Amino acid sequence: MDFQTFFMCVSENDMACHLSDDLLFDAFRFSDRFYIICHHSVGRQAIIPGNPDLIEMNGVKDFPRSNPSIRSYTLEKYQMLRFEVTSPSGLTLVSGAAEVFGTELVCGWELQLYPGQRGTVVTFHGCKLIVQDQGVAAYIIASSEDQEIVHVYVNIHANLEVSRQKAVKEQSRGPRVLVCIPTTIAAISVTKPYDLMEGWSLEEDPLVFCFGHTDPASNLNLFREQVNRLAELINIRSENDMSIFTSGCIINMSGFRKDDSDGGSSKEKGIQAIRTTAAAFEVDTLLVIEDGFLASFLREDLPPEVTIVRLPKSSGAITRSPDQWTRQRDARVCAYLHGENPLRRLHPHQITLKSSEYSIYKVGSEAIPDALLPHGAQEEETWRNPIQVSVSRDLKNRLLAVSQASEPYQVPEAPVYGFIVVVNVSEDKSAFTILSPSPHPPPNNLFLLTSICYVDPESL
Repeated sequence: MDFQTFFMCVSENDMACHLSDDLLFDAFRFSDRFYIICHHSVGRQAIIPGNPDLIEMNGVKDFPRSNPSIRSYTLEKYQMLRFEVTSPSGLTLVSGAAEVFGTELVCGWELQLYPGQRGTVVTFHGCKLIVQDQGVAAYIIASSEDQEIVHVYVNIHANLEVSRQKAVKEQSRGPRVLVCIPTTIAAISVTKPYDLMEGWSLEEDPLVFCFGHTDPASNLNLFREQVNRLAELINIRSENDMSIFTSGCIINMSGFRKDDSDGGSSKEKGIQAIRTTAAAFEVDTLLVIEDGFLASFLREDLPPEVTIVRLPKSSGAITRSPDQWTRQRDARVCAYLHGENPLRRLHPHQITLKSSEYSIYKVGSEAIPDALLPHGAQEEETWRNPIQVSVSRDLKNRLLAVSQASEPYQVPEAPVYGFIVVVNVSEDKSAFTILSPSPHPPPNNLFLLTSICYVDPESL
């Protein structure tokens, strides 16, 4: 896939132009170097190496040797800086080259950081960074094992790129790589690197299916049907776009419980979910992070033409607790409604809908145990049955998907237009108020109920 760069390299002439504007300046010094901070009207800061003589000429004669709120980090090549943000802060690349999430940092420009963010700065040639010390916990990952991880990841990217180039030359299908799958089963076309401020930029409408649960084990049959349907639509789309066809795809798959606290049921269903996804997308490469048991099992379980690669886990990576997963999910819903960029917040709209004009469904009902069935009777498949849900106070703060289905029986297998949140239900239940990214009423009157609750802080 040909990526388009959307960061501008700032030259010395550009710096001079900025310095000639009517901007506010601060200056500080550390490691025997002066730095000037330009406060732009949009709220970003450009940090420029300063000349002590120039600063003297401008009347700035005395600065403290260090700023207690700013910390400097010098990374050697292949080292990583892990950070976790607790309050608004910033990170700036002063010299060298580095990247976050595969996106190169622009030297001299501050990356705004916000509470809840976690990430890793990686450098392949060495760099110097400054971080606002207040509100950020940061440390350098310098072990030899972690430096080897960088080489492993680079080699994987290089091999995938070779496969893409070969696919372009031969007009064949690009690599299909399985890594994980979240609550929402979706696909997007990515044509440029990740924007650290704006998130992913969608070139066309994404394909989204609402699974409605946080764990594939909650309704494995529905998960299997939706994954197969998604793979079918992706194949159709890629056949009509040679760029997508030769670029291949990367599939993100969530983790699952590996202990036997529930008798091994969740572990077995998690492995079935991986098997289902690999078969549906005809995966040729499967990346397993750290889990040796899973890698060995999949080597025996999947076809021999599927390459299984076990990746080491960075010592800086942590296992999230259930509370952390919940907060991360809330952050993603918030970003959907209010936008990725905290500096340019979007404002979702509250719309009141009449209960009589809309229908809300959930998919699947609990199966009756075989022991409770009459002798010789068989339980009907209830996992895909759409069940209508009446409007009640229980819907408050629930996430709903706006289905593209034209009839209720199509709800389980139909994509969705998007998502809304119920913020209030009238006392007589004749109407309910939703929070929507669009100012217009939903494009369909069939909604799918999820198990996710979200309380919007700006709607309280």
